[in-house]
Amino acid sequence: MRKVQSAAPRYSPKINLISSFMASTPQVRKRNDRKIIEKLYSIKCQEMKLVVLDDQLQRFIDKIIVQLNTDTLNLQDMNLGKMCIPILNKLIGDIPNIRLSQNVIGDGVMNLQINMVSLTLSNCGIGPNGFVQLFKAVKQSTLYSLNVGNPQSNNRNRLGKSIKDLSVLLGQNKILAMLDISACGIYDVYHLNQGLIQNQTLIYLNIADNEIKEQINLVKTLEELNVRDNPINQNITSYTEQLRQDVCRIRNLNISGCKFQLIHLHQLLEHIERNGHLQILKLDNNMLIGDFVLCIANYLVYNNVLEELSMKNCSLSNLFIQQLAIGMSKNSRLKVLNLSKNMFGNEGAILLADGFGGVSNLRSISVRRCGFNDDGGIRLFKQFLKSKIQEFDVSRNLLTDSTAMYAIQLAIKNRQITKLKFTNNLNSYETQSKIERLIKENVEQYKTGLVPTLIGQVQRMSNYQDEQVMVEQRQANIRVKREILSQEYYTAQSQQFTTISSQKDRTAQQEDKLAIIKDELMKVTQQGLGLDKKNWQILYQMDEQITQITEQIKSENQIISSIQKNLSAEQQKKKNLQQSYKQSLENIKLQYDMISRKLRQAEAEYTSLQRQMQFQNTPATKKK
Repeated sequence: MRKVQSAAPRYSPKINLISSFMASTPQVRKRNDRKIIEKLYSIKCQEMKLVVLDDQLQRFIDKIIVQLNTDTLNLQDMNLGKMCIPILNKLIGDIPNIRLSQNVIGDGVMNLQINMVSLTLSNCGIGPNGFVQLFKAVKQSTLYSLNVGNPQSNNRNRLGKSIKDLSVLLGQNKILAMLDISACGIYDVYHLNQGLIQNQTLIYLNIADNEIKEQINLVKTLEELNVRDNPINQNITSYTEQLRQDVCRIRNLNISGCKFQLIHLHQLLEHIERNGHLQILKLDNNMLIGDFVLCIANYLVYNNVLEELSMKNCSLSNLFIQQLAIGMSKNSRLKVLNLSKNMFGNEGAILLADGFGGVSNLRSISVRRCGFNDDGGIRLFKQFLKSKIQEFDVSRNLLTDSTAMYAIQLAIKNRQITKLKFTNNLNSYETQSKIERLIKENVEQYKTGLVPTLIGQVQRMSNYQDEQVMVEQRQANIRVKREILSQEYYTAQSQQFTTISSQKDRTAQQEDKLAIIKDELMKVTQQGLGLDKKNWQILYQMDEQITQITEQIKSENQIISSIQKNLSAEQQKKKNLQQSYKQSLENIKLQYDMISRKLRQAEAEYTSLQRQMQFQNTPATKKK
């Protein structure tokens, strides 16, 4: 069964406010919910011609009744039919988010009461007649999000003639902001454009997989557009002109699988390189082959807004990778780069590694299934060691333990890395488990926000900070007390000058009181000076400890480097000794062979001489 991936919309601040309002709204439910759910299950079994079973009924009730006091009621894939709609109207009540995807509702949706905020009806088998009544009901409701797309290939919804009613809905409704009509069979683009021209509230539009070739008018308020799997390559200039003239302020544009080539990409990037709104651009599943390879470099050089670029499965050549690397080296805004499923091999990996030098803000890189081995992998990871990237995906390549050791070193050095996928390579189980363990530790440390080697120092510094806060509080109290005492001093002094002529006795008392106040004031000022000295001493001690820690770290690094050098020297000596030993063994074997050969020759000569002497002695004995 073919599945169509549905892109999750990036919600704007308006949507966040609506969702927070829905989450804060208390739900008041009636006491007869259990009876309604039992009736819903019995009607479902009756429509499907099934027998009601107690254990299945109990599970059905438990699954639904837990959700009734929340802001979302999820009834996806529960085989609810047309006859269940009246019972659903009673059950839904005032729950804002309703999900009824993958049910066999069909045209029974025309009886559904639209009093929710978000409604999902994906793969429900709704026809044009059902959509006509649904759009009329939505036009008079407060629905904010409507999803009737078809991520699955079975039981699809079909718009057909109801596209005219959808156009009227888009032109008159002032609340609907999110619309998903992917894979619904849109054939009348003219009426859809008429509704979009009049619309002023839509911020998310998904028209993927509808075989649309014509131009779509973009709404001024639109922030996210998904036209995936539509052959719009011939009319790309009509879209780019709207983006160029700032007709809309799209931040997320998905044009994957639109049969693009490099000439179409060149037309797109040439028009939007000065666009100040587009932050996410997805170009997956396009055949980006051709001669216009300079377009990507120019776009990345002149555009300082784009944050995420995805080009999965685009048949990128090494020349294109080279231009991409040139553009990346001069771009400081790009944060996410996805080049998976492009078989550019070692040459492309080396060219790509040269582009990481100037990318200061890149946080995620994916080169999954790109066909490079240790030559390109080691070059990439050497550049990764100098970067601030936090998420890596190098899975499904030809990398061995040589590259895995660099990955381990990277995970140890950069404790901010929270994702490093190294699976389905040629490395061993030990290196893979070590990488996963280090990444798990990094994730835990990232949650706590502390580095293990400095936990003690940070705790001591936090204690010093607490002491500093206490000192500052005491200083504030002393200032307040000083102001109070100074006010009392001034009042006493004024009283002294006013009553000096008539009350001599009181003047003596006031003088004594004034002297006491002066003494207390002097004591308070001395305490304040002492606290200031103590504060400065604490800060000085903290600076000294920080310098000691840094020097200790430097010394430890020097010791580690010296130990590594000694280890490498010892290993080289060991290799030299082994080679000399092998050479001496070979020389001894050769000498042994030569000596044995000479000995055999000498024995042969000796036996021949002995036979000659015997032969010479035999006639002499006969003569005697």
